[in-house]
Amino acid sequence: MSDLLGHLPGPLLVIVAGLLLTAESALVLGLLLPGTGLLFALGLFTHLGVLTPATALTTAIGAALCGGNLAYYFGRRRRSLPSISPLAAMVPEPAWHRLRALTARHGGWAVAVCQWLGGTRPLAARVAGWSGMPYRTFVTAHLPSAALWATTLVQIGRFAGEQIQNLISGGLTLAGPIVIGVLLLGFWLRRRWLRQDGHLRRDELVG
Repeated sequence: MSDLLGHLPGPLLVIVAGLLLTAESALVLGLLLPGTGLLFALGLFTHLGVLTPATALTTAIGAALCGGNLAYYFGRRRRSLPSISPLAAMVPEPAWHRLRALTARHGGWAVAVCQWLGGTRPLAARVAGWSGMPYRTFVTAHLPSAALWATTLVQIGRFAGEQIQNLISGGLTLAGPIVIGVLLLGFWLRRRWLRQDGHLRRDELVG
């Protein structure tokens, strides 16, 4: 696995991952993008040596912060409009109102907590801007939460990569003897069956 993925172009991975992570937080369509999986993948590529830890973390944190700030900006622009987004119909209207009430009640804490929830991450920052939350309040909550979220998931992906590689290596190490043993057992059973079959036929001829 390491040899296969180790040849992937690091700069291309950084660009693609950065754009997708930014879109995941900035756009309502981000509900359809696997932000958590992308961060796991960055951690895995770090373990495999495709990306350096600094590059992976910089990409992850930068994209998370950029996406959240863009979402806040897009929501702020539509503050005077009844709809938070032209694509608002993707999310049931009661969900928007509940999220807006949650943001109004808990302020920055709601933004910080929603950063860790996949179903609300692409929406919370936009709702914060749409509901009129001051930018200072938003960024004070969003910056540390988004940075910690990105760092944590990249590190988990890196650790998981080590375990997966060890599991695969161990599996391949055991696979050889197991396959040989199965083949030898099959050969022995076949010989025994043929020998018994030969004895039966000989007894039938004698009888």
